[in-house]
Amino acid sequence: MRKTLLIAFAIIFSLTACSNRPVFWLPPEIFNPDPEPVEECKHINLKDVSAWFDGETSGHYPKTGICADCGKKITRNSIKIGRAEDLATLGKDLSKFYDIGCYTISIVDDIDMTGESWPFIKLDGYNSDHYYGKNFVIDGNGNTIRNLSTGNESSTDAQGFIAYVWSAVTLEIRDLTLDNASIVASKTAPANGVGGFIGYIDSSASVILDGCHLIGSSITGGHWAGGIYGSAAGETTIKINNCSVKNTKITSSNASIGGIMGHAGQDGKTKIDVSDSSVTGCTIISTENKKEDGIKAGHILGTNGVGDTVLKNVTFDNTNTVKSNDTEVDTAYGRLKFDGVGSLTIGNDKILES
Repeated sequence: MRKTLLIAFAIIFSLTACSNRPVFWLPPEIFNPDPEPVEECKHINLKDVSAWFDGETSGHYPKTGICADCGKKITRNSIKIGRAEDLATLGKDLSKFYDIGCYTISIVDDIDMTGESWPFIKLDGYNSDHYYGKNFVIDGNGNTIRNLSTGNESSTDAQGFIAYVWSAVTLEIRDLTLDNASIVASKTAPANGVGGFIGYIDSSASVILDGCHLIGSSITGGHWAGGIYGSAAGETTIKINNCSVKNTKITSSNASIGGIMGHAGQDGKTKIDVSDSSVTGCTIISTENKKEDGIKAGHILGTNGVGDTVLKNVTFDNTNTVKSNDTEVDTAYGRLKFDGVGSLTIGNDKILES
């Protein structure tokens, strides 16, 4: 028996002696595993660049160039952002009314904006041919921008990731998260609107926010302040879907503030549709309100004026702390100021008067 075992062992040893020969009873993939997938080059770092516009290449986000990572010549059909310095440069281009030549912006990586400034951006279709009639798309691709900071306690204009959208401009922001953002404006000389994603919307062709999330952030100041947007007016259609505001502090004085929007609509032609969205774990406090103004804070919105607002499957819970002065608020909205025009619909219930 012992001799038989030694013979069997010798046979096995001879079959495996060659270093290039696999042990026959093991699956072949153990010896020839699939290679690790190679991440596709995102062509973020370009050299030998040209600008979207004539005459200026230094300091602006380029249209063409040679990829420093793979050596390929790149011509962009959309602006791909994957680094903080590129996002900051793009912000400066937008805020200075440069014609960047491309209006689709794609966020291709998580970005930490610590140490990078973020400017006041006004997409002004009335005063600038660069914006008139343009359709802006900011596609987050499920990525997160962290530590974005804009405005200060002296700021008297709108503040937000996009501060102001005005006249003949279409804006869509989708699948983007802002984490630990700080949006600040004056409380004593209040700005028009202060919001996480958009400060103030006025007479824009269309604004869509889909899959936008604000987490662990701070929004301070403004006469109207909200987690998604501050205020809207004019002939504008706003659609908010699958958005959330979590663990965020929204505070101001003598202000309409809410978890998603501060003043939902200020014009009979402002239409707002919010669906499948939520506000949780937030502190929403409006102080120093005049008694005659009533309640100016709500879990979802502070004030609904003469616009038409629809909330469908929009939720909040008791993890929020919402106050108007010292009054605790347990409702979706703070006050209604329809003056015979406008409405607020929550689910299937339409509220026509305050």
